[in-house]
Amino acid sequence: MLGKLAMYLKAKIKQSLRGIKHQAISKVNRKLGKEYIVNSRELLAIDTCSICNLDCRFCAYGKKESLKMEMEDSFFEDLIHQAVELGFDKFCMTPTTGDIFVGKNVLNKLAILENHPKVKSYFFHTNFTLPTESQILSLLDLKKLSELNISWYGHDTQSFIDLTRSTSKVFGRMVDNLKFLLKHWSREKGHPLVNIYLRTLYSFKFSAMDDSELSDIFRELLHSQRIPLHLTTEYNNWGGTVSQADAEGLDIRIDDKPFPKTGACLLIFFSLQVFADGRVNACSCRDVDGKLVIGDLNQEKLKDILSDRNPVYMKLIENQQKNIFHPVCQSCDFYRSIYRGDVSDYYKKPVMNLEEFYKVLSETK
Repeated sequence: MLGKLAMYLKAKIKQSLRGIKHQAISKVNRKLGKEYIVNSRELLAIDTCSICNLDCRFCAYGKKESLKMEMEDSFFEDLIHQAVELGFDKFCMTPTTGDIFVGKNVLNKLAILENHPKVKSYFFHTNFTLPTESQILSLLDLKKLSELNISWYGHDTQSFIDLTRSTSKVFGRMVDNLKFLLKHWSREKGHPLVNIYLRTLYSFKFSAMDDSELSDIFRELLHSQRIPLHLTTEYNNWGGTVSQADAEGLDIRIDDKPFPKTGACLLIFFSLQVFADGRVNACSCRDVDGKLVIGDLNQEKLKDILSDRNPVYMKLIENQQKNIFHPVCQSCDFYRSIYRGDVSDYYKKPVMNLEEFYKVLSETK
């Protein structure tokens, strides 16, 4: 018990010191007029299916009020056409809350991306419990799929059930899918990059894993470094939607404390998302019900939504620059100030300042 407490306190102290550092850097850079905004016309997130087959204790999916639906193929195809005309050539297909494989037409949409000459690449996260073996083989043949990211919940059957409120049958299917993928995946054949993101209980250690089939797989991955296996035991609050009370009885920690902010969040500039129902949201990370919606593609074109002619978008940026944040943003720990200065290192991309960003918006016709 004392060991767990010490681990938790150490992590919180480290997190607090990191936050103090970033806050100080942001304040200095703001006084110096230095802004760091990632290219706003490169990556667009699209929520093609807002339905999930899991109901994770640490996720906001069970609390979302917006529609749970799949985007029509024809709507998706038109959206891609509009997006590439604005300069977007990379697409994130990860739903805010949901799984891409719940959608019946997922391979149709991926084919649209594959066949569009102006699309360079796309990627997505999935819990990997739903794809069939034939679908997995199809994924390996996709040339523009840059990353297949697997969100793995729990280090054994019981922890999976506790975290996801699912069943041992679903866990078994996930393990079988991973085994099948590892059997057929080959870096030498140019298959998409695969990442496995393991989220489990706070006290978990690889060294203490049992002798299960999954343990053997993880040990092999750690030893061979064939496919990156990332471990995290940190859970965020989904913009204040999820709290520690939602995880009562679980050995996990929800970070639900207010998060200090200095100026606008970087995500409203380059991490926008189109919901399955056609609404365009200024955040693809933690705003599950679209509190930051800036337009609707059922009523207007993407070029008009992402322009300085859109008063809703302009007001959102203006308010955040004044440190006026919507409640969904106030406690969000995904926040990254445009004044932090390390975004080019974090995202490995060149940056622009606020004036240059507004120029991009003004030139959108």
